[in-house]
Amino acid sequence: MGRARFFLSFGVVSTLVLGFVVPFPASAGGNCQAKFIGKSAVASTFTCTVKFSNGPEMTECWSFIQSDLSQYFDIFTENTDTDLDHLGCTCDTTGSIKSPQFNSSSDQFECDDGKGTQLSGKLKGKKLTGQSSDEEGNSQIFSCTPNTGCG
Repeated sequence: MGRARFFLSFGVVSTLVLGFVVPFPASAGGNCQAKFIGKSAVASTFTCTVKFSNGPEMTECWSFIQSDLSQYFDIFTENTDTDLDHLGCTCDTTGSIKSPQFNSSSDQFECDDGKGTQLSGKLKGKKLTGQSSDEEGNSQIFSCTPNTGCG
């Protein structure tokens, strides 16, 4: 009977310790999507300064929504000079090749428009930064802050 209690106690203590040492993604704040969409979002729209390798700097309005391009979330980018761009996004993968955790990064994401433009970004606090490239080899960097709406 003493041995059974020891193992039961050991199991309970081990579970509690591991719960603090190895947090689950949900207890660590969830994936990045929760920071763009929903009640606890940092912001769903951002004002972005974009610097282009092949042209002048531009201010754009970016909106994060759940839509139909990606199974996770989408981004719409717009400015006064160009049409609306629509990219499908996912949070970055964490873990390793042996044990990947897809769409699980709490602060980094990747987007693609299906036509050759890719965007990668990171949210730190309320600031969004990153870079993108297109099918012609042009590149951009961006820095964004939350706003109250686009348009």
